[in-house]
Amino acid sequence: MKIVAIIARILLGLMFFVLGLNPFLKFLPMPPLEGVWGQFLGALVVSHYVWFVSAVRQPSGTPDLEVPSLQGFADIVLE
Repeated sequence: MKIVAIIARILLGLMFFVLGLNPFLKFLPMPPLEGVWGQFLGALVVSHYVWFVSAVRQPSGTPDLEVPSLQGFADIVLE
């Protein structure tokens, strides 16, 4: 069970790290959104709030990968 927890922590850390870099590097294409959801996300992009969320999400994945003792801190930041 301990090995499963370590693997899950590493996979989640990688997910938050890579997806946190996406708004800055734009390596995952985003399809055009329509309707209310497209307007909402467009407002977030125009106000640069997406950059703030990514700037918080990207470093929070790093402690899960590098320092297991900071896992609690990363979980608090992600909540």
